[in-house]
Amino acid sequence: SSSAASDVYKRQPVKYHKYSGMNEYVEKALSLKEDDYPDMNGVVVRDFEDVDITYLRGIGIETYRKVHRVRKIFRNIDKYSSISIFLTPEDKIDSLSARVILPDGEIKDLDEKDIYSYKTIRESGGQKRETQRVKFNLPRFEEGSVIEYSYTIIYRGRFFANRWDFGWYK
Repeated sequence: SSSAASDVYKRQPVKYHKYSGMNEYVEKALSLKEDDYPDMNGVVVRDFEDVDITYLRGIGIETYRKVHRVRKIFRNIDKYSSISIFLTPEDKIDSLSARVILPDGEIKDLDEKDIYSYKTIRESGGQKRETQRVKFNLPRFEEGSVIEYSYTIIYRGRFFANRWDFGWYK
């Protein structure tokens, strides 16, 4: 069977929010020293996800997935300069925040113009399937910087029961 993919660029409206002040995770990340992690590009200080499943009359099931990540980057910063989020056409990003804290404490917030959305249409076995990818480029940063981002995705009509083991135990 043949398989083909094409990417189509488009701007996706996203509710963008700036962070206000510091939090305990950023403060901890700022205190980490590269010498304590000689073989690592960086350290994940926070990698948090919260899932809330709601039934809305007339709409059905909606799943809200909230993600918050904080990382201290020591080297190979180009590997961490952009973040991609993959979605189906029915999903949407409800809110997004991102920033970089430089080693000297200067804060650089993500600029809304650096948020992109790509629609990808894949064809396999005569069937076409559409997916989307939201990508944002972090403000220019240097080694020793902290990157922080968070977003909320709304999944309509499903709740990913296959991600967890909901079983009966004897």
